This record gives sequence, C-alpha cells and structure tokens, in this order.
Amino acid sequence: MNAVLWGKLMEQIVGALRNEKLSSTLLVLLVIGAWWAQGWADARYVEKSEFTQLRTTVKSGFDNIEINNASQIVRDIKLEIKITKAASGSDQEITRLQERLEQAKNYKSCLVEQKPNCEHIKDIE
Repeated sequence: MNAVLWGKLMEQIVGALRNEKLSSTLLVLLVIGAWWAQGWADARYVEKSEFTQLRTTVKSGFDNIEINNASQIVRDIKLEIKITKAASGSDQEITRLQERLEQAKNYKSCLVEQKPNCEHIKDIE
C-alpha cells in the first residue's frame, strides 16, 4: 500500500477508537475473535506432549536405521576378510580390512551406547 492509503486507514482506526461505543464493541469483537481462534487452534494442532512423543519416536527410528547400517558395514567387512583370505590375499590387505572392521565396530558400539558425536568415528569412504 502506498503512504496515502496507510494514512487514510490509520485515520479511520483512530476515529473509531475515539468513539467509545464503537471502541467497546470493537473490544468485545476482538475478545470473541481471540476466544474463537484459541478454540480453533486447540482443535487444529497437536498438544506439545504429543509432538514431543512424535519427535522421540522419529529420532529413535533414525537411530535404529543408523545402527542397522553400521551392522551391515560390519558384516560386509567380515565377508571381505573371508573372501580375501580364501583368495590368498596379501597380509597387508587383510590387516587393512581388519583395521576397517575394528573402526566399524567402534562406530556401531558408539551408536548403540548413544554417545554424542559418533560421526567422527565413522570411516569416510
């Protein structure tokens, strides 16, 4: 809106507030509107405890997904070690895989114990 329209609108609002009859009517309408809005919001939105429960459930689900992924990484590395041993891989390759296995186990253990900041343990591929 431009300044002229804002000025006219403000004049009308101030004029309405000067009239006591209109002011009290406006006040009653505002209180009724606020009461209705509160009733609408209570019916529309979930309670804070329900939201907290939902957030906890979602976080737990993501934690379980991370633990399952870490378990899969451990299984994959164990399989790689078995394949490397069966294919007569070098000792250096087996040692490297065993180090990766130990690191993956540490990461999974950190997730299971719910320690903070387990990402620094995770092997960056």
